[in-house]
Amino acid sequence: MNKPSALSTFMNDMDVLWKRFDKACDAIPRHDADAHRRYGNYLDKFFVCYWTVFDAYVNKGICDDKLEETTKHCYADSVTHLETVWQTTADSLMRYANELREKKAKSRSLPALIGQLQDADECFKKARKHDSIESRIELYMEAVKKLSDFIKKVEQIA
Repeated sequence: MNKPSALSTFMNDMDVLWKRFDKACDAIPRHDADAHRRYGNYLDKFFVCYWTVFDAYVNKGICDDKLEETTKHCYADSVTHLETVWQTTADSLMRYANELREKKAKSRSLPALIGQLQDADECFKKARKHDSIESRIELYMEAVKKLSDFIKKVEQIA
């Protein structure tokens, strides 16, 4: 069996990242235009990474170890952009969750839900201190899940 080419591996890995970008976009509150703009900027950077590799291969004819080096560099850049997107998404949801918390502050149902907001905040703190970029992304994703659940429940409070 042949070893997959650097280009094939790159395309497969980038496809996985793209799906993770989509999940982050879906979680951004619709009313947060700034977060959507930032998401778009980092998605553009993600696609520039694609373009850089294809430009090296198609236009410059690079197809040896230099192409593998380019794919690794561009993939690493894309992971960094993914981290920023998930952090942006989590920040947006945290702002919205806090707005809702203030708006519903007098509700008797709210105190029972505050633990979820505090758990999400703990995920933020852990993410910002963690050395591994993949762990930071996972923690931001966990915070997004907790915040989304909190927001859904708080929005149902009368």
